[in-house]
Order: sequence, then structure tokens, then C-alpha cells
Amino acid sequence: MWLKLICSCLAVVWVSGSFAACQKQHALQADMVLKNGSIYTVDGRQPWAQALAVRNGKFIYVGTASGAEKYIGRRTKVVDLGGKLVLPGFIDSHCH
Repeated sequence: MWLKLICSCLAVVWVSGSFAACQKQHALQADMVLKNGSIYTVDGRQPWAQALAVRNGKFIYVGTASGAEKYIGRRTKVVDLGGKLVLPGFIDSHCH
């Protein structure tokens, strides 16, 4: 009886530990993360950010460097900006 109880407890601990490890990895991993920079967002609510994450050519995160960490996976290209400035792309809207 004690052996059955101990085995059951160990199984619960093992399953809950496995589940917690799975939750640490964010479901949406970025293709590229730019961090440690001054990123101008052109958004009045949040004009500046420290990091951004991109997946399939779209921004999936813009914010703090620590917040971007959860989007970094094994295949994510991480670029340390070293405090450099990042500006949005400029497009010539007056072409002839």
C-alpha cells in the first residue's frame, strides 16, 4: 500500500514538473529578436521600446528587453543593438 502511494506521489510530481517546463517556453517563438536598443515606434501610447520580436515578417512583440526574452527559441536570430537607434522604414510617398 505504501509503495502504491509513493509511486502515485512521484508520478504527480513528475507530471507537474513536466507541465511547468513546457509552460516556460512561449508558444509563439520569433524568427528574429532585436534587443538592447532605442526603438522608435511611432505610437503615441508607447513611443519608445527596448526590444522587438518578428515572426513571419510581422511584429509579435514591442516593449522591454526582458519581455522579449520569452519569444526567443532555439532557432531565433537574436541581434544585440548595443544601444543603437532603430527607426521605422521610410517610403518615398512622392514618386514620379
